[in-house]
Amino acid sequence: MITTSMPLTMLSVISHFAHLLLVSARELMSCAPRSISMRLRTALGGAAVHWVVVPAMRFLQKHETPLFVKPCRASYQIRSEMSAMRLVRSMSTIPVPRPILGVSCSAGNWIIMARVKGITLGSIIEQIPDENLQRITAQIHAYFLQLREIPSPFGDVICSIDGSAITDERLMRFGQCGPFRNLEAMMDQIGCKLRRDCGPPVFTHGDLACHNIMVDPESGNVTGVIDWEQAMWGPPFWEMVKGRMSLVAYDPNTVGVKRWRSSLNGILGTGFEEELQEEQRTLEWGIPFDALESEHSGRWAHPRSANLGVLVLRL
Repeated sequence: MITTSMPLTMLSVISHFAHLLLVSARELMSCAPRSISMRLRTALGGAAVHWVVVPAMRFLQKHETPLFVKPCRASYQIRSEMSAMRLVRSMSTIPVPRPILGVSCSAGNWIIMARVKGITLGSIIEQIPDENLQRITAQIHAYFLQLREIPSPFGDVICSIDGSAITDERLMRFGQCGPFRNLEAMMDQIGCKLRRDCGPPVFTHGDLACHNIMVDPESGNVTGVIDWEQAMWGPPFWEMVKGRMSLVAYDPNTVGVKRWRSSLNGILGTGFEEELQEEQRTLEWGIPFDALESEHSGRWAHPRSANLGVLVLRL
């Protein structure tokens, strides 16, 4: 059985080896001509990835340590998610993982963060007592009120937390899109006709699903809110849009889905019905035929084809 101290000891050994490799590389490159120095840098960089970075990431993912490693699709996800976690930690009392290090290399992309205690709400939502679920709902509601109080430094621009392009599965199935100068430009991305002014952009988690909420099953308290990669300065109704979207792939008649839908209403309220209905109509019917054709041909011909992945789940 592997104890907590053993992984930490192994991490210390890996860290020490990496430090020695770095010092040796600097000494070699300082003594070598420039042309040879560049080749050495490339070779040693590849060796560091192969012998240090990848084993360290695999080790952390395999063993239960105080650190958690999250794989990322691309380097921009590291930047946006770490920016979001740092901002939330500095301006609220929301229990968010402490980001430690972002790693991006030819072998992959990872975020190393402090591990959050507890289990996901999604794993127990069908069995958890009503009073505990109500307590969790009230806590998350209070946390999201704090998010709404964080002011955007970018005015009416809809963008990621650091002002860059947005990673959002509803707006673009793969990759990034934006920033958008206002709500109208964002709605054009998905072909939505909504044009009513609903207020300035607010801090939006972007993936409010029960599997992204960590809880203590015994006390019924929230221990962490995780997965901030889709965080953005978005329209006030977007959190509910994305929250409902997280339920699309599941049977709406199951106990877990019904309970989480009720919790969503308690967390975010029931306003913006007009916006939600218009967005839902776009989700179900707003895909042009050429987008469907392009999906079968392996190409994305229209931005609104981002809806296709969700639509397929609904059919």
